[in-house]
Parts: sequence; C-alpha cells; structure tokens
Amino acid sequence: MKRPRVAWFHLFVRCLAVPAAAILVASCPQPISDTMVLTWRDDTPPVIHIISPANGTPYASIVLVTGVASDGPDAVPNQVTRVAYEVLGTTIQGNADLSPDGAFSFQFLTSGMTGTLTVRVSAYDWNGNRADLSLLLIDAGNDIPSFAAVPDNKTVELRWEDVPLTDEYIVYFTTNGTLPSESNGTVLRNAVSPVRLDSLRNGHRHIFRLQAVTSAGDDSWSDFTEAIPLSEMACAPTLTPGQNSIEVGWNPLPGTTQFEVLRSYALDGPYRNVSGLIVGTRYADTALAAGVTYFYKVRPALPGSVTSTYAAGRTSSMVAETGQQIGAFATGQAYGIVVQDDIAFVADLNHGLTIIDVSDPTYPRHLSTTEVFDPYGSKTRVESVAVDGRYAYLVCAWAQLQVFDVADPRAPEKVGGFFCDDEWPEFYGVAVADGYLYAVGTGLYTFDVSDPTDPVVLSRGRDESSRYIDEVVVRGSTAFLIDSSPGAMCLRIYDVQDPAYPVRYPNPYSLPNVRQKLAVSEDGNTAYVSDFDTSTGGLHIVDVSNRSNPARIGEPWQHWDNRIHDIDVRGNVLALIYRYEGLVILDVSDPETPRMIAYTQSLYWPMDVRLHEGLVYVADDTKGIRIFTAGLPVSDLEVASYPWAEADVQPLSVSFQGDYAVVHSSGEAVVLDVSEPTSITHVSTIPSNNLAADYLTPITVGSYRYGKTPGWPSYIGVGELTSEGVLVHHRTTGDGTWATSHLGVSGEYLYASRGQFGVDVYDIADPLAPELISTYGTHRISKVRSVHPWVYGAAGDEGFRLLSIADPRFPALHGSWAGTGRTITDAVPLGEYVFLFDSAATEIVILDLSNPANPEPVGEPFSTYLSENANVEIYGGHLFVHDEGTCMIWSVRNPAQPEYVSTFTIPGGKAFAVRGRYGFVATDERLAVVQLY
Repeated sequence: MKRPRVAWFHLFVRCLAVPAAAILVASCPQPISDTMVLTWRDDTPPVIHIISPANGTPYASIVLVTGVASDGPDAVPNQVTRVAYEVLGTTIQGNADLSPDGAFSFQFLTSGMTGTLTVRVSAYDWNGNRADLSLLLIDAGNDIPSFAAVPDNKTVELRWEDVPLTDEYIVYFTTNGTLPSESNGTVLRNAVSPVRLDSLRNGHRHIFRLQAVTSAGDDSWSDFTEAIPLSEMACAPTLTPGQNSIEVGWNPLPGTTQFEVLRSYALDGPYRNVSGLIVGTRYADTALAAGVTYFYKVRPALPGSVTSTYAAGRTSSMVAETGQQIGAFATGQAYGIVVQDDIAFVADLNHGLTIIDVSDPTYPRHLSTTEVFDPYGSKTRVESVAVDGRYAYLVCAWAQLQVFDVADPRAPEKVGGFFCDDEWPEFYGVAVADGYLYAVGTGLYTFDVSDPTDPVVLSRGRDESSRYIDEVVVRGSTAFLIDSSPGAMCLRIYDVQDPAYPVRYPNPYSLPNVRQKLAVSEDGNTAYVSDFDTSTGGLHIVDVSNRSNPARIGEPWQHWDNRIHDIDVRGNVLALIYRYEGLVILDVSDPETPRMIAYTQSLYWPMDVRLHEGLVYVADDTKGIRIFTAGLPVSDLEVASYPWAEADVQPLSVSFQGDYAVVHSSGEAVVLDVSEPTSITHVSTIPSNNLAADYLTPITVGSYRYGKTPGWPSYIGVGELTSEGVLVHHRTTGDGTWATSHLGVSGEYLYASRGQFGVDVYDIADPLAPELISTYGTHRISKVRSVHPWVYGAAGDEGFRLLSIADPRFPALHGSWAGTGRTITDAVPLGEYVFLFDSAATEIVILDLSNPANPEPVGEPFSTYLSENANVEIYGGHLFVHDEGTCMIWSVRNPAQPEYVSTFTIPGGKAFAVRGRYGFVATDERLAVVQLY
C-alpha cells in the first residue's frame, strides 16, 4: 500500500492546529481510514517500464509498444489515469490503451520515416503528477529487422519476431545466389518462426526474404538475408608451417570468395580473427613466434557462419635450430673466404693466406698460414682471394696481385704476381673465369692468367666516373660490378667477351648509397645487391637478363637495421651477413617475395660469406671462420628417444594431431605429447579392445581420425582424439565387399581407394557418420591423395589417374598417364606436379600437371634405392622417402628439378613422419626423434 509522505503523528498534530474550514476531513477525532490515505494528495510521479521494443533496436513498418505504468512501487490499486505517446518531429501522437493494472500498448506506422526515431511516453496519475520516458528506435533499412538466417550443417534456420497485424508470413529463398521472388526460387506460405530448412547443399549461397502480409494493407518486407550452410569440415584448414610463419589453406566454396581466418594459442580457444576480410583460399600468417604451436579455424565472411574444425601447426624455431653453427676455426683477421672441394681459403688481412681442411665441417683443421709480402719485402694486407684449380689469386693493398700454387695446401708456394704502378691504385675484389682474372678497386682491371705464373694485364679500366669499384662477379661473358664512386653509385654491367676490351652496357642500375655488395645467380639473369646504409637500404633483387635495361623485382627486402655487409647465392638460397646482428638465409625461389628460412645472431664482426654444399661459411674477423647450416635438411642427429613400455610393440604408423603424436602398432596405440620434441611425455595408451587402436595409415582432420581397419575385408574406422589425448572409436563404415586400401580427405569429403574397384566417396559433413554418396569404379586405384579439386590415384601397373572432384557427387576421370612398364604405388602432389613412386624400379617419376588432361613426365626419374614398401611424403619443400629406417631427402623447391640433400638411417625403423624440423621414426624399441635441419 502506498503511504503519504507525511508521518501519522505529524498529520494528527496538523489536524488539531489548522482552522476547521481548511481541514479536508470531516472531523479529526474520527480515525483515519485507508480510503482517506489512498486519496491523500502527493507529489510522487508515476513509474514507466517499456517491455518492448528495447531501447536502441531497429524499427519495422509497424511499431508496437507495450509497457507498464504505476503510481510508485507500492500503489494498490494503480492510480495512473492516462498514458500518452508522441513521436518527436512528426505528427504522430495519441493515448495508449491502458488497463486497470497499468499495462498499456500503442502502435504506429513508420512508412516514409528514416533515421532515428524518438518516442516520448508520458504517464499521469490521479492527482496530476507526470512522468516521461524516451524510447530510441533506429533505422535498420528494412521493415522486418529481426529476420535472420542461422546456418548449420546442410540446414538453415529462419527466425523473426512477430509483426503487428500480420495475417500471414511468406518466405522466399534461392539456393544459387540469385535474389528470390515470387517467380524465382522457392516460396513457403503460412510460415511460422522458426522455420528449419533441411537437406540443403553445403557451401552454396542461399538468399532469403520474408513478407508479412498485414490486415492494414501495408505489407512488411525484410531485407535480403544470406546464409551458407556448412559443416565444420567444409573449410577445414591445411597448414604449411615455416620458420616464423604458417600458410593456411582451405577448399573453395561455391557460394563465396570471402573468408576470415581465426587463430588461437590453445586448442579450446579463444580464437581471434587475424586475417580480416580476405579473398581466396590462402592466407599467410606471418611474424609468428618461433617454435610455437598455433591453432587455426576458417569461416566464410558472413555473420553467423559455421566455423571450421581446427588445424594445428608448429613454427620452426630458428636460433640454434636452423642456421645453427656446427663448426669454427680461429684465425687472425678473416676478411674473405672461398671454399673449393673440402678446403677453405681465407684472406687473413694482416696475416696472409690461411688454408683450412673442412672435410668434416664440425671439426675444421688448420693446414697452413702463409704471410704475404709486397715487392719491397714488407708484409702486406690481403684484401680478397679467388681460387681456380690449383692456384689461389690474392689481391692485396696497393693493387698487388699475388698468385700461389696451393696444390699442396700444407705448403702454398708463391709462383707469380703483378704490381700496379698506376697513380693511387687500389684493389678490393677479384674474380677468375676461363683463364682470365678481373680485379676491381680504382676501376676494372683484366688479366690473362692462362699462365698463372705470369699474369698479363689486358686493360686498365680507370676513368673519372668509376674510381671506386667494390666488387666484381663474372658469369660467362658478362662482368657485374658495384660502382661506389661519388655521384655514380650503381650496378654496372660489362660485356667481357674480349677481356682486353670490356664494353660497358648503357643504363646501369642506380643505387642509393655506398658500401653495396653483390651476388649473381648462376644463370646470370638475377643480381642481388645489398646496401650497407640503415635509412634507405635493404636487399635489391634486380632482373639483369636484359643487360642494357636492368630492372628491380619487387620492393627491397629489409630486416634488422639493413647494415648488410656481404651476400652470396647458390641456387634458390641467398645468404646475407649483417655488420652487427648476424646471418640471414633466404629462399629466393620466388624473387618477388624472398622468404627467410634461417638466421642466427651469434656473429661478432662478419666480413664475408660463402655458400657451399648446403653449408654457410662466414669470415668473422678475429673470430675466424664460422660454419653454419643453411636451414636445409643436412643433419641426421638423433635428439630424443622415447622407449616403449611394452617389449612387443610393432609400429605401423605415426601421425600428428595438435601437440600429440599417435603411434599405431599391433594391438595398441600410444599417444605422446610432442609439443617439445626433445622431451616427449606419455599421455595415454589405447588397447586393441578400443578399435581406435587398430586404425592403419590414419588420416586426421581436426580432432577426427579416419583409418582402415586390419584384416579382410577392411572397413573405414571413424574416431576422435580428445583434447585430453584419449583415442575414442565411434564407428566403422563400408560395405564389407572389398578391402579399403588407402584414404584421402578434402574438405567435407573422404575418398577411399578399393584396389581394382576404384574409389568410394563419403560425405563427412557429419564427421562421425560418413555417408557413401558416389563411387568411381572404372579403373584400379590402390592409393589416393586429395587436394581440391583433384584426387591423385596410384593405379599400379596401369599408371596414374587424375580424378576431378569439382563436384564430389560425380567424380570423373580427367587425366591419366599409362606408365608402361611401371608399377605406381603412390602419387604425391605438389602444386602443378605429382611425384609417382614406382615400387618395382624404386624410382620417382615426376609428372607436370599444368595441362591436367594430359600429364607429361618432366626431368629424369631418380632412384631411391629403397624397397617397394617405401613411404613417400612431402613436407616443407622437401621430399622424404623412408623404408626400414633409412630416409632419403630431396629438395623439391623447384619440383621439376629435385636436388638430393642427404640420407639418414635409424636401424629398425618401421614407421616415419616429419613435422617441422624433426623426423619421427618408430622402431620396435622406441620412438626416435631426428633433427633434419
């Protein structure tokens, strides 16, 4: 009950004190009743509560406002006598329908209105007190702003809030991305929210619109709303980890080209958008921490879209992992270095020529140090060195050329030389090619050294415009020079077909600052120019195939403070040394986008760098020569070993999910935490009574696992690896007619080879309940791998089959290669190439698939020397072929021209997999971890 603000005692006193004419009650001596209290005047305003719509929500074509007004919280009965409303800035106003309990409602039309609307609601009580409340409504651009489409796996659920005075709701929708109408698409009459549409095609763009047919004769229409039904498998990402980056890829969707990539540091999230809105199906996540596992999901860039299952990738660590020092030898002051065969020749500045045996790069051995003297008998500085056959050519202070016979590297013998008598002469760099020597300093000098004991000067290229030449590189009949002359800093190119008469090409490539260094590709078509300056420097990559018109490729590559002090290139590997920071290794297979693959910051004062047979040799001043790996597989160092608890383990496969490695063996599966590969811990052991332990050659997507079961016939096992590292078996699938031999997954489809009966296609939109939807049964296919939109099939003595899966419901043969006389048991794709393993000849054949309908062999087949049971895998630009503990490695950065890298052996190895810079080899006794990089 509402009480007057005047206390009872004070009210009684006031009654005694005032004249009778002023007293409202009949006589004070009578008791004050409840009726008197309820009718006592007060100044308390009513209280207004709006139930709907909420403040700040969009308005539809008809706005219905409901609420409650009361004369204070304790008023009984309610004393509110009127509720009025007004839409400010319009002529709309009136009184609401008001119930005795204070509930009120009113409605108005918004036809022709735009922008934000302010609705003022006013409540009045019985004695004239008034309360006002403002309600803000925003312009949503459509009449039914609550209409929404929520996608799911092969379904979309449509939801909306009721529109006042509606007699019927009608839903219009299409499944092909066109706008729906009465004449286009499907029409659902008498719809009731929510509407669930089932059996839709995942990945396709569906467009919806809602009509509210109203009795007022003014129908309401929603905006067009889009949705793409998906399963979590449709955009399941595949990852390609790098040193400080991970490339994320996923299958395209027919309904959209715009996606978002989400990343987390933990499997369970939180996941945050790291890509923004991107077009396409690839995203490079860069500037990541080294040696860290990241988790990724992908979703279409539409509100409410289904997010994919996760994929986990671990970046390779770089410091002391790739680019790590494996050997060193202290000299006096190492300023230049050349490596020929197993011998390193060091220009040892004030100490002469130092020669080192590097046949074992982890243990360099000193062979000799020879002091060098000028023609006047004084010890002289050695600036640079070049070696050709049995002769070492040294350029020294004051433009001296000295020639040493190094046939016996323990006892070099000076056999010739040349002393330049020009005014102010100086030599800084030297190169030897085809019997001619090129020395640069105060100009370009050429020599005939067909008789190394008697160098003959052919030309003296001094002129006022080119007085300071820092470096020279000769490729064929072309000499490339770095000119650091004031006002003329540039890359100059000379035709030296006749070394006695070098001809300068026009239009040199201009450079911004002094102290540039130079390297030139072996084919002479690409120059790499480094700049010492910190403000404008970096690495310039220059196309010099047109000698008269060199042109830069892309933007200068920058790192650290750009004080690049020397540079060298071999194949697709470029080495840079920084004056203070250290060594950087780049992959320049795509010159427009150099990719860092290794670095180290452990150098002191590096002066010169050379690449030789997969290693990096650095002349590091008083620290001598330092030898590093180049970020490529060159090591077979076993860095960890995990012994099995049981003595009779017979490993069959190794696979990875997140930070877990799962080793399947006969009778059980062992789950190991390999987040730190050098310190493996046991997570769980799954016995054979859980069928998940028996999966053979499993393939993983997110937490889901698919593998063939043992025996004949074999089925497809469907399982899951929980976040706690426990394997769970859910079901088996297959018709039991023939054995499944191999599996491949692409998006939400699973491809199972069945030997001579072709390939079955399963829909795994529900990942734990595969549904057989089609069979390609024309040819024998024993092993499959899949990368959208292709299935790559190994067909034994029938060669290779390329199936189009642009529409997985109708797989079709698109191309084939007969492979006469060969037995193809594996087909491993890499871009526009596929590597076929011929198990009979133990050879790898490379097919070019740039014309998919007509695969063509490229290059020469290369032998693996392993058995027909070898396992073939491509990871990080390298091809690994493993059999019985022996693993052979090739670089396939140029897929058409593989380069052999190394071989390692773990005796008794039964199963192999590679992850990051580590190879995991399962034997009967243990899981061995091998450092590959």
